Amino acid sequence: MNEAKEKYKIIVMVVLLAGACFLTYYFHLVAGRGTVFTHLFYVPIILAARWWKIKGIAVPLFLALLLIFSHFPVRADVETVNDLIRAPMFILVGLTAIVLTERIAKAEQKAAHLNAVLGAIQNVNRLIARENDRDRLFEGVCYALIETRGYYTAWIALIDGSGKLVTFAEAGLGADFLPLVERLKAGELTPCVQKALKQPDVVVTNDPSSACADCPLAKRCAAMGAMTRRLEHHGKIYGLLSASIPAEFTANEEEQALFKELAANVAFAVHEMELEEERKSSEEELARQARELSHEREKLKVILQSTADGILVTDPQSRILMANPSAEHLLGFSFKEVVGKKLDVTIREKTLTEKIYKTRQEARIGYEFELELKDPTSSEPRVLSGKTACLKDREGKVMGVVTALSDITRLREVDRMKTEFLSTAAHQIRTPLTSIQGFSEILLTREIGKEETRKFLTYINKQAVELAAIINELLDISRIESEKGFQVEKHPCSIQSIIEENVRIFEETSKIHRFHIDLESDIPDISMDRDKISQAIKNLLSNATKYSPEGGEIRISARRRDQKTIEISISDQGIGMTDQQLYHVFEKFYRAGASDKAVEGTGLGLSIVKGIVEAHGGKIWIESRYGVGTTAHFTLPVNTNVR
Repeated sequence: MNEAKEKYKIIVMVVLLAGACFLTYYFHLVAGRGTVFTHLFYVPIILAARWWKIKGIAVPLFLALLLIFSHFPVRADVETVNDLIRAPMFILVGLTAIVLTERIAKAEQKAAHLNAVLGAIQNVNRLIARENDRDRLFEGVCYALIETRGYYTAWIALIDGSGKLVTFAEAGLGADFLPLVERLKAGELTPCVQKALKQPDVVVTNDPSSACADCPLAKRCAAMGAMTRRLEHHGKIYGLLSASIPAEFTANEEEQALFKELAANVAFAVHEMELEEERKSSEEELARQARELSHEREKLKVILQSTADGILVTDPQSRILMANPSAEHLLGFSFKEVVGKKLDVTIREKTLTEKIYKTRQEARIGYEFELELKDPTSSEPRVLSGKTACLKDREGKVMGVVTALSDITRLREVDRMKTEFLSTAAHQIRTPLTSIQGFSEILLTREIGKEETRKFLTYINKQAVELAAIINELLDISRIESEKGFQVEKHPCSIQSIIEENVRIFEETSKIHRFHIDLESDIPDISMDRDKISQAIKNLLSNATKYSPEGGEIRISARRRDQKTIEISISDQGIGMTDQQLYHVFEKFYRAGASDKAVEGTGLGLSIVKGIVEAHGGKIWIESRYGVGTTAHFTLPVNTNVR
């Protein structure tokens, strides 16, 4: 294509020069004039300067020589000073046209380059507006800069505070850029990079091959110019942007200003991405904290909802803010009905309201107190233990009062039972000890016969046995609770023989009762601890006789419930128990109420029986009707490996 254009230009020029020769001939020989009309000679002169620049000077030289020497062969007798003046004008016009042409060409080249640069900057700005990924942005910026041919090559390096490479992108360099990447990764900065990081202006390198001889890109960018500027926004330096351009444009202030603006735009984009990452990170952290807070709130809610203690929260105006189900149960209201209401309107118990008011007014840690409330399910009052605490914010301002309420009715009952037990146990221990002490003192201080001595020794032995029984009960319940020292040694035994042996003993000691044994014939021997099962049956028979003071029938039965279990039942026709007494019957130290105070015992018998039965893998339960009688049932596995 270029060769064809060049041939066309030569043909046109030859035609124009031929025309100039013809005009010279015409004016000298045909028109007979001493001067030649040379206005048209300027056309090939200007075209030659336009087309071939400095080489086009040959055309005005040719035309000047043609004009001067045309007088000698054609009309030597004519000498025209005008032609001699116009000949050097051809050369001057030619030189002027050449200079102007070169300037115009440079201006056009510069304009084209600036247009390419502006196009690249526009593409970069569009990319910045839509791209959210940092690495894709850097890669896109580099390719956008060389895409419009505004720059030959371009590269971006993101550098951390220690000067080491974080990430990079390039365009137009390919494998030649890798050595520089390795140096930047190692923290080795080239002179131009160091200079660019230290100053805010554009660093210009006119000849990289000589100015940056040790730079890996020196040979690749030879005969080019390079511009490098740090990526900076609000005083924070993120890295570098570098691009290569024609060397003649590097000194141009407009070029540097555009590159500086380009670097500033990229730095701003990096800053925005950093802010976006921080925002996302903050949002994720807030979301995580919100999830954790929600989880903690839910966990706290579950804890408050499931805790046995009542939790009541009031605000500074003593309005109810929160109450868990236990508080609703203990105080006898529904939270939905009282939320937001004043405390004194909802709760009539003065002790509680006064302690809450005082805690809020005095802004103190709180009070510990006890109060009694009417229990709708029992004739006995409900005893509550309360503790208040002041809720304060970080500035110490009172935000409300939290009150914890515990139902200690059972603890008070246990305390009463323990006190009663200690009194009863002391009495029961003192009675045999007094007898032992009295009879032994008689034996030591008096002279009595053998028969009376034997009688006193029999009393002493009987009282010692009773004392040992009391102590054994205490030891047994302690071993059962601690699971230490209470061992079940199982062997195949006959339950019939155990029942019959114990019944014979009670038939001898309790003449007012009739004992009836009802045993199924197909009950097999079972694996059990004979002594402990015998102790359990003995305790149940003892209760049946003690709580049947008027006598009556005591029935003992044993039957198979199924292939794996047998059931033993002992029933009496005694005083029986109320539902409330039946509820507490297996509790330690529990004994019947005031009407049954005449019945001796420690209140540990049934607790011990329960422990023995459960140690064998069985179950025990009591059925009773007040004034009718009581039946104790317990089961034992036929074959068991329990304990």
